[in-house]
Amino acid sequence: MKKILAVLILLAMLPGCGLSEINVERQAEQILTWLADGEFQSAYDASDENMQAALVNADGLKATWDQLSVILGDYQGIADIARQAQGEYEIAVVTCDFSLTESVLYVVFDAKGAMAGLQLASYEYKQTDKPAMDDIIEEEILLRAGSADETKGMLTLPEGDGPFPCVILVQGTGATDMNETAYGLPLFQEISHGLAQRGVASIRYDKYTYAHEDLLTQDAEALRRFTVYEEYIQDAQAACALLDGDKRISEIFVLGHSAGAMLTPRILSMLDSEKVAGGILIAGTPKTLMDVIVRQYQDSMAGTDEETAEKMRQELQIAQETFSAMEQMTDEQRMDLNIFGASGYYLYEEASVDAAALAREQGYPLLIAQGAKDFQVPVDMGMDAWRDALSGMNNVEYKLYANMNHLLYDMEVDSTGTIMDYENAAEQHVSSTLLDDIKAWICAQ
Repeated sequence: MKKILAVLILLAMLPGCGLSEINVERQAEQILTWLADGEFQSAYDASDENMQAALVNADGLKATWDQLSVILGDYQGIADIARQAQGEYEIAVVTCDFSLTESVLYVVFDAKGAMAGLQLASYEYKQTDKPAMDDIIEEEILLRAGSADETKGMLTLPEGDGPFPCVILVQGTGATDMNETAYGLPLFQEISHGLAQRGVASIRYDKYTYAHEDLLTQDAEALRRFTVYEEYIQDAQAACALLDGDKRISEIFVLGHSAGAMLTPRILSMLDSEKVAGGILIAGTPKTLMDVIVRQYQDSMAGTDEETAEKMRQELQIAQETFSAMEQMTDEQRMDLNIFGASGYYLYEEASVDAAALAREQGYPLLIAQGAKDFQVPVDMGMDAWRDALSGMNNVEYKLYANMNHLLYDMEVDSTGTIMDYENAAEQHVSSTLLDDIKAWICAQ
C-alpha cells in the first residue's frame, strides 16, 4: 500500500518501558466496531485519561471519526492486524477496508488496555475512474519512458483529427494519482473528460511523489534536496515535450489546481515550446506555501480553548521566526529544518520565486478562477490577492463562482470551514460552468 499522507488524529506521548499482556488485536477490533456503529460513548469510556481530556467527551470522538470517514469512506472491516510495542504502550497496526480507501490505522493501548491514541497512518484511494465515454479518446502515455522514474499518464482527446488546444493538468499538494483523486472524487479525470467533450485535449499523470515514493525513500540525499522542481516542474516539462511533437495538438496551456495554480507561472517560464499559450489558475494563491501554512494554522485556532490557542500561537511564532532565520543559513542548514512537517529547504526554495512578479514578466494570458466557498484557499488569499498582485495586466480574466468549493463542485449549503464540506464528494461533479468558461477562454486566446 502506498503511503499517501500521515494525519495525526490523536496520539499520546509514548514514554516509559514494559509491555502489557492485553489482547491488542481483539481490543482494536472492538474499538473500531464501536466507532463504526456509532457507539462513541463506549469507545470514549474505553480510553485513558489523557485521551479523554483531549477529546473532552464522546462528541469529540464522534467528530474525529466523522472527519476520518470523510477522508476514508464508510468503515467496512479489517483485513489484517499486526502488533507493535513502544515503551509501555502497545500499538495495533490495523489494515482496514473503507468504502473509498484501503487504510492503515494505529490504535494505541496503555498497560491497562485503555485506548491511548488513534492515528491515521496511511491510506490509498481505490480505483475511482468514472466509466469511459464514447465521444472522447484516451491514450496511455509515459513521461521519461525507459528511465528509472518513468511515470504513467493519460492523454485525453476529443473525437476528430484536430489539431486541438491542450491543457497540462498540475495537481495540488500531496502525493496524488493522475486523477488527483480527493475524498473519492477523481477531479482531474472529470476535468479531462469534460474538456474533451468541449473540444479541448488534456494530459494528466501520476504526481512524482505518488509514482516514485520508493525512489525518494531510497535516496536520502535526493529527498533532502527535493524541491518544487522535482515534485512538479520536471513532469510538466516532460508532458510539454510529448505534446510539442504531437501534430494533433495546437496550443498548450497549463492548468494548475491549488498548489499547482500557485506554481503555474513558474512552470510556464520553464516550458520549452512555441505552442505554450497561457495559464489557467484554479483555487490558487500568489502567496508562498509558508504563507498558506501560516494562514491555515491561524484558521485552525478558531474554536479552540484559550490554553490550546496560546500554545498554537507560540508554535506558530517559533515556526515564523525559524523561517525568517533561514535567510542567513546555508542550504545544508535549511535541509536540517522541519516546519510543521515540511522541509525548511523546500519551503525556502519555493518562496524564492515571486509567482505574481514572474507572471507579469512573462506576460502570458491567464484565467484565474476561484470558488467563493473555498475554505482551504479563502477568496482574500486567492482571487483578491491575484487581483492586487496583477493589477494593470490587461490579459488576465477573473471568474468567481458563488457556490463552488476547493474541489470545484457546487455546494448549495454554507461552508462548514472544515473537510466536512467534502462529505459527499465522491458523488459530485466538477462545475460544468467552470468547464464551459475554461473552454470559452481557451478559444478566445
